[in-house]
This record gives sequence, C-alpha cells and structure tokens, in this order.
Amino acid sequence: MIIKCPECSTGFAIKEELLPPEGRKVKCSKCAHVWLQRRPWVKPELDDMPDFKVRHPLRPVLSKQPKGSNPVLNWVLFMCVVGATLGSMYGFRDLIVATFPQTHVLYDALSLPVKHPMPLKFTDIEVKKGIHPDEVVISGTIVNLTNKTQPVPPLLLLPKSGKKTGPIFYAAKDKLNPGEKCTFRTTLVSEFIDRAGMSLRFTVQDDD
Repeated sequence: MIIKCPECSTGFAIKEELLPPEGRKVKCSKCAHVWLQRRPWVKPELDDMPDFKVRHPLRPVLSKQPKGSNPVLNWVLFMCVVGATLGSMYGFRDLIVATFPQTHVLYDALSLPVKHPMPLKFTDIEVKKGIHPDEVVISGTIVNLTNKTQPVPPLLLLPKSGKKTGPIFYAAKDKLNPGEKCTFRTTLVSEFIDRAGMSLRFTVQDDD
C-alpha cells in the first residue's frame, strides 16, 4: 500500500500487514515528520457482515372479544332492555308520576297524557241503616296521600243514574297534614238514595 506524509506529501510503499489494527507511528525519511498511520478503511463485503434479525414495526394489539361473545346478540339484548324500559315508563307513567311527582315535567315535554293522582282518598266506606226505617248512614275515612297539607272540600253524593243531584256534607276536618286521616259521616233520607247507586266525590275535584 502507498502512504503519504501529511507534512510534505511524499509517498512511500509499505506492506499493509505491517500496520496493526490500532495503527503505528511512522517517520518521513524526507522531512522527518512523525505521524500515526492507520490501515485504510475497506468497505466490508455483504457476506462478511454479521447476521441480524429484521424487526417489524410495532402494530396495535386489538383486544379480543370473549370467547362465545356475539356482537349481534349483544345488540339485540341491549335493544330489548331499552325497549322494555321505555315501555315501562309509558305503561306505568301514572304510577311513576304518583311516586315521583317531579317526573311529570318529562312526560309533559313528550306530550304524553298523565292522570295526576288525587291528593285525598276515600277509604273504609260503610253504608248502614239509620235509626229510622227511611234513613241511611254513610261513613268512611279520608286520607291525605301527599307530602303537603291539603284542604278537605265539601263531600258530594251523586246518583249514578244522573237523574238528580245528591246532598252535600262535610268531613270532620277542613284540612289534613301529610299522611293524616279524618272521618266523615252523614245521614240521608232514603228518598235521596238512587237505586242505581251513589257516587261519593269532592265538590271541587273529579276522581272520575
């Protein structure tokens, strides 16, 4: 191989095997310059290159569905649950509004008719004969079903035949606290009793 002095550019012939891999110091015979001479770099042949493994680019790992899971079946079940929930909200809307009064806003927004529950309810109604043969005694209890104090309107007995107007009478109290009860009692002459029966209601409320 030919090496050149970096100082005076004088060329010299030298055997490559005399140069170790780390190089060695040589001296120019012309200018006496000393330098470290290394072997020239030789591009390695492809066969001389070490083996290496080819790495593939990273790919996202998709989560596998549980064994036996069916997407179509899951979707059908989901729609069935939603349908059953909506059906219950529609079919039991009167009961839902009675239990949760604030939900009436939702049904009003959806234009769904809701029968608002009566705040007062009749219970334990009894019809007995009076002291005189032509008298009938009607008695019972009124319950406040709400969480607010409710006035107790006058009571009205109406013939179911609709032929005449029945008498008006009053309960033992004119208002009831939440959950409170009161009794009512009235004596009627049998001529006011309709053979088709009588309907008891409040004068300012309609319980159909």
